[in-house]
Amino acid sequence: METLGLPRNLVILLLLITLSALPISRLFQWWSPPTSFILGGGLLSILSLPIVVKACAVAGFITCSKDLLHMAMLFSPFLFASSIDMVLSLENDGLLANYMAFYMKDGEQYLMTPYGTAICYWDGAVHFALYWAMLYSFNNGKDCFRSLSVYWFGTFFSSMIVLIIGALIGPFPVYSAIILNVLYIFVPWYYLWWVVSSTTSHKTVTVPFSLSSTGSILRWLFTFSCCGPQPILFYVAYLSYFLELSALGLKITIALGANREIIQYIGSAIEKPISHPHRFNHMAMMVFLFYGVPCTVYSLYCLLLNMKTPLLVDVSMLFAGLTANMQVTYIGPYLIRKPEDKLEFSNTSHWWIFWISNWLMFIVPHLFALYCYNFYPSRRSKTSPPSSKIVTRSRSKLTTYKDK
Repeated sequence: METLGLPRNLVILLLLITLSALPISRLFQWWSPPTSFILGGGLLSILSLPIVVKACAVAGFITCSKDLLHMAMLFSPFLFASSIDMVLSLENDGLLANYMAFYMKDGEQYLMTPYGTAICYWDGAVHFALYWAMLYSFNNGKDCFRSLSVYWFGTFFSSMIVLIIGALIGPFPVYSAIILNVLYIFVPWYYLWWVVSSTTSHKTVTVPFSLSSTGSILRWLFTFSCCGPQPILFYVAYLSYFLELSALGLKITIALGANREIIQYIGSAIEKPISHPHRFNHMAMMVFLFYGVPCTVYSLYCLLLNMKTPLLVDVSMLFAGLTANMQVTYIGPYLIRKPEDKLEFSNTSHWWIFWISNWLMFIVPHLFALYCYNFYPSRRSKTSPPSSKIVTRSRSKLTTYKDK
């Protein structure tokens, strides 16, 4: 029997793991363990969850495919962490009390910053929903499974890089609890490799064009627009991505500390989060520089040559996830409930410029990712799931624990 497109017992088990974060955090808050015990307790909680899922499968409580069980074991610590992060963010905003105060004091103090609150909200809401969406799409053989996985990898891995390095170079004390975040860096890479190895791709097609066959640039543009499946969407995507690259370059320049008067004015009057005392937004701009800019340039290159390659779908999803995480945590200080943490604008026009530009930087990559997903060849699973909804892979035959 299934619930939400998944085996009912599996759903119940994962929900129990998620909800267990509340009594566990309340117990640790009552105990108030020393700093050295926080790392041990966190490691015990994280590493024991996959064992619990595996034990339930061996005992016959869960009946599902081997790969679905594998995903559930991988996601169980992440679902638990999402619940913990939601509690952290709610307590930072004063909506909860006496749950995670000990952790923010002796574990990760930087989570009390506006950036920390925003990233905890993002993990507790969006990442939590993505875990269930990936489990559902995999179990039901949906083509969006790979795209959802790549999108999650982009948003989660970028958040971990910014959080860990930003904490190390920032003004906050660093305790041993930061090691808990390091563990969450390696699992996404393994999951991405597992997803890539279980999918295949269509052949790349490049639509040729020639400047010599046209008499002018204008005629070439009209000729080239006829090659694509959606000419209007092509120009919108190309122009939007060009503006996106320009905006990224401006933010990176501000983060690097340019001495030009106009750059300093934009950084102090409009792009205020970059000048915040913590270093998370500076690190976010560096991630944009080393990961976001290459993704944007590659997307522009594929659009220019009209290359119908499935890799563009992956790159667009990766960049959309990266941008989503960066932009939500970037504009988080303007949505914070605490008056002492909320940043104010001195001019109404600055307010409009900030919100319009940053929301466009959030929306455009997602629209482009949807455009690529719908009009470009995607990577699909190597084998289609049978009517029993048990997904099979080409290199290993899947069996259920019930059959065993």
